[in-house]
This record gives sequence, structure tokens and C-alpha cells, in this order.
Amino acid sequence: VNIQVCSISVLFALSLNDRNNKAVIAGLGGISAIISTMQTHLHSPLIQEKGCQVLWSLCVLETNQVAVGEYGGIQVIVNSMKEHLAVVEVQTEALGALKALAALISNKDMIINCGGIDSIVETMLVHFENEKIIQSCFGTLSNISVNPYTNRVKVISRAELNAVVDSMGRFSLSENIQLYGCRLLRNYSFEPSNITLMKENELLPFLIESAAINFPSSCGERAQYLLTHIKYK
Repeated sequence: VNIQVCSISVLFALSLNDRNNKAVIAGLGGISAIISTMQTHLHSPLIQEKGCQVLWSLCVLETNQVAVGEYGGIQVIVNSMKEHLAVVEVQTEALGALKALAALISNKDMIINCGGIDSIVETMLVHFENEKIIQSCFGTLSNISVNPYTNRVKVISRAELNAVVDSMGRFSLSENIQLYGCRLLRNYSFEPSNITLMKENELLPFLIESAAINFPSSCGERAQYLLTHIKYK
């Protein structure tokens, strides 16, 4: 395992600030090797952390986003999140990798079909006091939720919405959480069935109003949009 950790760490260092190296690593079979290593060492949190970290770095390139999806890397990342749910470092790197992968349209459905949304919701529930993790969850969900080419928005579950609402309530004085939360809710609101679900949450309008009052420059416009377009009971 130590050799694998060192090898993956070297690949990360080589890829971090060098787009050419990202392409070279992929061309030499690096992506498939990383994914295979993660599959073999699923029970090692360090391997999963470093694997997700380097995949996140490599997925700056769209061609690598395609490759990770084709090699089964999305399922591997989701499995990593499930296996090491309590490990902050694994969750952080996995969320970053999924967010990068979701920039590719074909990967959005793959993340959903692999159980990625459920894993993100579980992460929010377990790490409910970790502001950085919650912010990462919101950002990743935002990237997954909308297809900008078709304007199709993912239908959300009650559990997903409740996790978002609970987190916004818990971090009501965090500008970043409120900003990311309002962005995410606005994305959700473009799907009619999501609006129906949002109407049923009695706490949501108060949270949106609070975000607009506390952070008018960053949240005001989105909050007003939500309050205008979602007709609460």
C-alpha cells in the first residue's frame, strides 16, 4: 500500500499545475491504473483519498473527464465515499472529483445512476457540523443538477431537499453556505416537480428571506427569484 500511495502522490504532484502532464499521464494509462488501484485497495482510506485527489486534478481536462467515466471511475469514487463515510479527507477529495466530473454532460447521469446523490446526502448528514464539507456538497450538487444544453434539471428527493434546508439553517450566518445554498435551490426550482416539493417545506421561505437580509449582495437576487417564483402555501 505504501508504494501505491507514493506512486499516486507523485502523479498528483506532476499533474497539479501542468495541463500537459495531465494529458501525458492519461495517455500512458495513468487513469486506468489509478482506478484499478482504488478498486483493489477500497479499504485503505489513504489510497482512496490520494486516488480521488489525483483524479480531481486530472479532470481539469475534458478528455480525462470522459476517460474516468469510461473506465468506471465514477462508481469507484462513489464507493470510496460510502466505504469511508466518516473520513473527512476522503469525502473532501471525492466531492471535488465528482464536481469536476459533473462538468461533462454524460457524467451527470452516470453520477446519479451510481448512487452519487445518495452518497452526498449521507455525507451532509454525517458531517453536518463541517462547513467546508457542506459547501463542497452544495457545489457538487449544483454541478450535477442542471444540464445547460437541454435545460433539464434533476428531480430531487425529499431527503436531498431536507439535507440542504437543514444545512442552510445550521449555517445561517455563513455567507458561503447561504450563497451556495441559494444557487442550488435556484437550480432545483427550474424543475416543476421540485417546486412542488419545495412548497411543502415550511422552513424554506424563512431561510431564503434570512439569506437575503443577512447577505443582500451575494444572496439577494437569487433569494428574491426563489420567493417570487415559488408560491408557498
